[in-house]
Amino acid sequence: MGFHLKSNLLKVRAALNDLTPAKDGVDGKSVYLYGEGWNFGVMANNGRGVNAIQVNMAGTGIGSFSDRIRDAVRGGGPFSPRRDQGFASGLFTEPNGTFGGSAADEKAALLRLTDFVRLGLAGNIASYPITDASGTTKPGSDVDYFGMPGAYGVKPSDTIQYIGVHDDPDWFDAMNLKLKSAVPRAERVRMARLGMDIVALSQGVPFFMAGDEILRSKSEDRNSYNSGDWFNRIDWTMKSNNWGSGLPPANGNQGDWSVIGPALADPNLKPSAQDIQGTNRHLLEMLVIRKTSKLFRLRSGDEIKKAVSFYNVGPAQIPGLIVERIVNTDKFCLGASQAVVTVNASPQALTFTDPAFRQQPLLLHPVQALSQDPVVRTSRFQKQTGTFTIPARTTAVFIQPCFGTH
Repeated sequence: MGFHLKSNLLKVRAALNDLTPAKDGVDGKSVYLYGEGWNFGVMANNGRGVNAIQVNMAGTGIGSFSDRIRDAVRGGGPFSPRRDQGFASGLFTEPNGTFGGSAADEKAALLRLTDFVRLGLAGNIASYPITDASGTTKPGSDVDYFGMPGAYGVKPSDTIQYIGVHDDPDWFDAMNLKLKSAVPRAERVRMARLGMDIVALSQGVPFFMAGDEILRSKSEDRNSYNSGDWFNRIDWTMKSNNWGSGLPPANGNQGDWSVIGPALADPNLKPSAQDIQGTNRHLLEMLVIRKTSKLFRLRSGDEIKKAVSFYNVGPAQIPGLIVERIVNTDKFCLGASQAVVTVNASPQALTFTDPAFRQQPLLLHPVQALSQDPVVRTSRFQKQTGTFTIPARTTAVFIQPCFGTH
């Protein structure tokens, strides 16, 4: 999309808006338009006119993929070493030994990436006030992302929240290689689910690649557009995820064969059919949580700024833990008057206490209270002290139920 002019995309949007059910058989206004708004090549920096890149499309409602949340959750980027870690792949909390710096530097890197995860959860709204890793409160646009705004959206529909797509290793392959090799298979599966949880519960438009929900692997193929069914197939019987089906083609992969080969041969890294089927059920649970509460589907940047806040922020935060509160700002609400999302990406259970939650009538979301995952069912909130207890590698959602009409 970034190779088109913004004016072209706005014309497409206007043409879609003109479509009506009576005349055309479709309501064009209901068609969502989105693309890859990357800033590079001959069109970079408006080299041939105002082009359709992320920051230029903000406010139009034409979506663009956000590399901010993708890279923060995964670690590294499309052109970084494959084992670079991020929030959901063990950076600092379970290091794989590839970080080129001290433990203090690695912790600082994790806290910086966690800021981008928070901005993603808050819809990537440029004007959203975030307290960053240094303890400074600033608009999301002022958080530096390689010389670009850390957040660029005006409205939630400006942003596609994702961590994996057709090119670059898919989410399972990226995560599986980045995690420390000794992490047990069951824990690897939990981290794969946790990454998808962040997407599912983010404001904006969540995006999942086909097969993410069943731990789809392309056997570490970085760019499988021309790799055929051997690397691209999806086992819809949910018996296998295609991990270890062969060393991926030389193109785009050969330089990493020495790392990829041993990983593909490691039985600890291959999920079982039970892991795959359980992940499918897990994502369905998360989608039910999103769908049944408008708190996770706020419609404007102003709504998000009023409703969403974060705790456990700044330099003294517990690494690997996100605590997000979303409050109902309408006169009436349906389902919940507030939700608290806790994401523990660390390998141990964590407790978090804040007086802001004291005496709050919060309950573990009923979908999770009855979850097929016995671990999330052990998540606890103690209202006398305002204390959350979140199991390792777990996303737990607490709600305050309410009744009324929207």
